[in-house]
Amino acid sequence: MGKLVANGSRLQISLKPQHSVGRGPEADLRLLYQEVSSNHALIQFHEGHWFVMDLQSSNGTVVNKRAVPPQTWVALKEGDQLSFGHVEISYQLIDAGPPEA
Repeated sequence: MGKLVANGSRLQISLKPQHSVGRGPEADLRLLYQEVSSNHALIQFHEGHWFVMDLQSSNGTVVNKRAVPPQTWVALKEGDQLSFGHVEISYQLIDAGPPEA
């Protein structure tokens, strides 16, 4: 089952097949920082792999210190570090398995 963990935390976040990230109230992973856009990014499981897409956010999405091009799916693997906006908190993909039904 796809899972993220925030750096410095033991709290695990189970990913839905399509998991939204943002500051808005409808986000699955809600990050209440001004640097995070309301609809910032999507994380999605497709054909056996996790992917992330930046939704043309104001401050970008980063995987392993590399910017994700807007509106482009980028494959993730276990151990990858993700960050959203210019926020110091990052998330690690600790389980790249498929989401639970």
